[in-house]
This record gives sequence, C-alpha cells and structure tokens, in this order.
Amino acid sequence: MIWDLHCHLSGVRGNTPEERMSELLRYADRMGVERLVVYMGMRWSQDPSPEDLRQQNDEVLQAISHWHDRAFGFVYLSAKHVEASLGELERCVANGPMVGVKLWVAKKCDDEQIDPIIRRATELNAVIFQHTWLKADGNYPGESTPMELAEMAKRHPKAKLICGHTGGDWERGIRAIRSQKHVPIGIGGSDPTAGFV
Repeated sequence: MIWDLHCHLSGVRGNTPEERMSELLRYADRMGVERLVVYMGMRWSQDPSPEDLRQQNDEVLQAISHWHDRAFGFVYLSAKHVEASLGELERCVANGPMVGVKLWVAKKCDDEQIDPIIRRATELNAVIFQHTWLKADGNYPGESTPMELAEMAKRHPKAKLICGHTGGDWERGIRAIRSQKHVPIGIGGSDPTAGFV
C-alpha cells in the first residue's frame, strides 16, 4: 500500500477544495497511491495570521470531507500564534477528523515557544510534520533545518515527529537527526537518489 504523506491543495486545478481534492485523487489513482495526507489550503502563507490558519484548515477539512477512506488532514499551525494554534489543534484534531500537525516556516522549530503545541499534539497522539530545509543560498528567516529539529526532538522524546524533506539534502539531513530514533524522515521534495530510502 502506498500513501503520499505530503499533499497540498495548491498547485492543482479547481475552484473549490473539493475540486482540487478530486484532481489530487486522479493523480493518485494514476500512480497507484491509495491514501493522501493533505495540509495547507489553496493559498499558502509563510507567516499566517490566526485567521489565515483557520481558513486554510477549513479548506482542508472541506477537501477531505468526502474522501475519509482515502484522505487524511494535518492541521496547519504556527509557533508565532501559540494560543490560536492550540485552539486549531483542539478544533481539528481533538474534536475533528484530522490526525496530525503541519509546521512550516513561520518560526524555527528549536524555539521553545513551540513547546506547548508539541506537548498537546503528543497528548493527542498526533503526528507532527516539521518542514526542514538546507538551502545553499540560505533558508527563509523562520525556516527550520534538520539540525534544529533534532534539538526540538531532544526536548520531546515522545512526540511523533517527521523530518520533512530531510532538509532537501538527505545526506546531511539524515546525519543531523540520526540520533533521534523517534524521528523518521520525509522524502518528498528530494531527488530520487539511489540509496536514499
């Protein structure tokens, strides 16, 4: 069984979340992918406001509402808005159908301000997908690296963390998180290099 852990509503055709979800499923069927994990709405924001987080999460809820047998949602949160993010975590995971958390580039994950979000997600048994990257020309100001995720993982040994993209440089990314046995890697966004998986 193949699951795609990293799907977005942006970048595909459709005027509504349902139309875009249908398009994603069409691609999945063509490639033999049975289930999709979807996060972030139709228009991304690197530094989302609480209102933007809610709207993007509403779009994902709308997108997966007709395909519970094929699609799962991760709630989009931001460590810059801890209280709003905790509210979204309750609404979408504790009281809703979502099963995980997506953290992107608003604030680096080694900042302890993120800890209440990680603690609550861990209590809910939610998977946490942390975007990481190692850019040759420098990361976005709030963009995390696998090294920073390893630091956060040390503080949260029971959290179900995923090192998103493995930093885009898997040789360095895997080495950075190797000591954190509870942190698997995400391979999306990387070149299909022999030996990576």
